[in-house]
Amino acid sequence: MARLFRWIARAILLAVALLAAAILIFVLAPRFWLHEFPFMGETFTPEKWTEAGSCEGLTDYQCVMKESDCPRGPMVRSLLRRHLKAGTTLEAVVDLLGPAGHPEKDASGCMNWSLGMCSGLGIDYDSLFVCFDETDHLIKAGHVQH
Repeated sequence: MARLFRWIARAILLAVALLAAAILIFVLAPRFWLHEFPFMGETFTPEKWTEAGSCEGLTDYQCVMKESDCPRGPMVRSLLRRHLKAGTTLEAVVDLLGPAGHPEKDASGCMNWSLGMCSGLGIDYDSLFVCFDETDHLIKAGHVQH
């Protein structure tokens, strides 16, 4: 009888382990692939950022297609880790990134720069958001899917 209980206990542990592995594979891996992977891989430089956001010499259609390809997305991790530090002034951020999509801060003190259609299934636009306190010093930054 004790042997049967040990076998059942091992079977339950194996089932729990398999369930945990399935959660990792089917829940967390797609989240990484769809929502984190598009925002890494390139080192940020102001020149690459500006070129990625520029439509100079392109038709309207070509510009829309360029932006939908997520040209700025791969620089986001580098930008957040190396350049957008707490306390950085609004002026320094705008000097680094160029003008925001909307030149005024929103009600929560944030400004946004378009990244293109980066995360998820590539059907919604993503933005870099940078938020400032009342003295125009950076308090938080990240990316968001709209």
